[in-house]
Amino acid sequence: AIALADGCPGRLAFETDDDLRAYAERALREPAAEPSPVQLYAAATDRTVEHAQARLLAPVRDLLRRRHELGELPAAAVDELSDLAAASAARPFLFTVTHGYGGDRQRGFASAADRRRRQGALVLPGGALLGADELRARPLARGGFWFMFACYGAGTPDDSAYAPWLRELRGGALAGTADAVLRALPAAGERPFVAALPRAALAGPEGPLACFGHVDVAWQFAYSDAEATVLSRPGKFAALIEDACRGRRAGALARTLARAAADAALRLTAEAEQNRRDPDGAARRADRVASLWLLHHDLAAYVLLGDPTVRLRAPNLPARTGAIEPVPQATSTVPASLAELARRLGPGKLEEAFARALVKDPARAVARDLGIDLADLRALEDAYRAAGRRALGLG
Repeated sequence: AIALADGCPGRLAFETDDDLRAYAERALREPAAEPSPVQLYAAATDRTVEHAQARLLAPVRDLLRRRHELGELPAAAVDELSDLAAASAARPFLFTVTHGYGGDRQRGFASAADRRRRQGALVLPGGALLGADELRARPLARGGFWFMFACYGAGTPDDSAYAPWLRELRGGALAGTADAVLRALPAAGERPFVAALPRAALAGPEGPLACFGHVDVAWQFAYSDAEATVLSRPGKFAALIEDACRGRRAGALARTLARAAADAALRLTAEAEQNRRDPDGAARRADRVASLWLLHHDLAAYVLLGDPTVRLRAPNLPARTGAIEPVPQATSTVPASLAELARRLGPGKLEEAFARALVKDPARAVARDLGIDLADLRALEDAYRAAGRRALGLG
């Protein structure tokens, strides 16, 4: 079944009515008001996970800890776990980076039933698997949210978006890797399925209320694509976690990744139009097109399992007293020339420039790309910040 909340889908997939009933009873409980802890874990199994730990988990950890120290992240703590067994706190946002089990590299799975039972299980250090059977005996992310960065973490498609490309690699240097990945996909006639691990987690009395995971092979492009904008880097994962800590509903969090996938699709469409207009330059843009294609499919394969209306905590909103006062009309306090520059650039371009200068690029480079002086960029940023503070009653 697919539940909808404000256009945000959440998939409910349980084997029995009892599992669905147990989950629904937990999901209907009132969220607590206290802040939730953030727990981050990477299974140190090989260089691929080490790359994700360095390029994704560590930047997310540093961003969140900095905001927590400044009092801007409403979380109980930001902890990096060395052992997944420590992820037993109540109502956490648990973010795990692991391989998702795709069967034996040489033989695949023993049967279709074996694939449905074990595909997407977390591969832990030493080759141990955390699958549905193992999870039933332990608490994990109790009453919280669980984001799984792993191949097949949420499920397996009937046909991978990457299958044609992987088949082309069979005769080259990456033939062994391509064959192993293709072996993990269902054979002809097999149906797609939701992974057993998150289904067991959601059904268990000490499991999470929402799981975010990947329905296909997961790649590094979601966090380290060289052509990506600031919204397609680790910052968007940190923003998703922060929004969860602020009490946003699970469906709204899933929409964050959907918007990033849509952004990649729009840029991919723009590249196709550019190739139509300038076919001679298509070869120069081939790497960028390939990168955007991979980025789009990588982000688009993330789904939410669980009720999209659940949240980690009740939002900390001020109580409404009396009638709502009208918002006074804002008056500009910046020089006319600066206001005209802001109108010419437009809000979208300005906000992306401010974000780039904050977490990605030197301000001088951002100003150069906009075609304006560094002093003007600083003045626009100061005016934008001051207006936002006035709107929130912060002076």
